[in-house]
Amino acid sequence: MARLPVSEELLDGAWVGGAPATRDGDRVVAGGRSVGRVHADERRIEWSYPVGAILAPRVRAERALFDAHAPEGTVDPEPAAEAAAWLDASPRVTPALGRALRGIALPIEGARVLELGGSGEATRGFLAAGARRVDQLDVSPAMHGRARSRLTEAERARVVQHTAPGERTPFGDDTFDAVFSRHCVHHMRRPDVFEEARRVLRPGGWLLFIEPFFPDPVRAAMKLRRRARAAERGTDDPLGGEDLRALRRVFEGARVVGEPSVRAYVRGARPLRRLAARARDWLPGPLVRAVGGRVVVIVPPQGPASSHAGSSVA
Repeated sequence: MARLPVSEELLDGAWVGGAPATRDGDRVVAGGRSVGRVHADERRIEWSYPVGAILAPRVRAERALFDAHAPEGTVDPEPAAEAAAWLDASPRVTPALGRALRGIALPIEGARVLELGGSGEATRGFLAAGARRVDQLDVSPAMHGRARSRLTEAERARVVQHTAPGERTPFGDDTFDAVFSRHCVHHMRRPDVFEEARRVLRPGGWLLFIEPFFPDPVRAAMKLRRRARAAERGTDDPLGGEDLRALRRVFEGARVVGEPSVRAYVRGARPLRRLAARARDWLPGPLVRAVGGRVVVIVPPQGPASSHAGSSVA
């Protein structure tokens, strides 16, 4: 396949307001109006199209928060060969989620992947597994900088970064073979992000989300506690039961695997917190609906979800 010029390659599949996005110098235009700016040296596009009165203040708050707190990064070691080791959160994949991930055969070779949010921990894993291109999307330029620092020069040539919200992405329908997010969807508006993921995902594509989950009463108590402590957590809002039901309405074939955790309820002495962290090894999977934990949401590439290890939570 002929290689596209850089100006065209960065905008491959980009659509805004029902019109294809093209480059005019450093500007990106669609439908006769300016919708973004190209940072060619970073292989990043700063999108500036309107996102609506509800979403705009959330995007501003989230961008300010993560621009201020995104850590400085260095290039990480090569990702481990086992998918579960680079798809899940550090330091190690936890037991039930690890079994679920090892039971999935997700086609990555030659795929175009949309990575929603984050500092790019999984990007190198997708590239090492043969992904043709990773489009990494986040509202924070500082987080994009953290993600770039993880990549070698050769790897950066297969990554394009988009400063834009996951609820309104700058892509046409059926653009991606895969949509992935780890610990970022809970910062986004649901079910908007679910609908958007379905829109940009090609028929037969796959989706994988790894997210924190709390039952609705716990989420309500968490919000009250934050207000009482005047704790600013931005748009941080773990998924709840209604979110999983909404996701299943959008993706009928979705499989949700959960792993409980009681560590969030334990404060104080380190031995107690360590014991709570180990409790996940013996707590039954369905208990996640009562105590919370983490969930893996899988939309498999072929038909209904196949049988995976782990417990369904909703």
